[in-house]
Amino acid sequence: MVAGTSVAPALAADRHDYISTPDHGDESGRGAGWRGELVSWAPLATLTDRADVDAFLREESFDAGTDRYGVSTYQLVYRTVDPVGAPTTASGLLAVP
Repeated sequence: MVAGTSVAPALAADRHDYISTPDHGDESGRGAGWRGELVSWAPLATLTDRADVDAFLREESFDAGTDRYGVSTYQLVYRTVDPVGAPTTASGLLAVP
């Protein structure tokens, strides 16, 4: 682990869960343009400054020559539709400088 980093599993206290109630659309509550909704988000890691990011990238065998700032990362879990329109759950990573 890189000095100055904070990497922790998404604990219940760090997790932000959402329950939404559709306010329009068809009988499913989802209009024709419905593309999904956020289920939860949780902080993953924070690299506080450029030196922390450089060290992490080098440790993982990536080029550290283009970063400038620290970064905070978050896991997003959301409901969406698959290529044929069936409901599914997906996750993504949000990185904020």
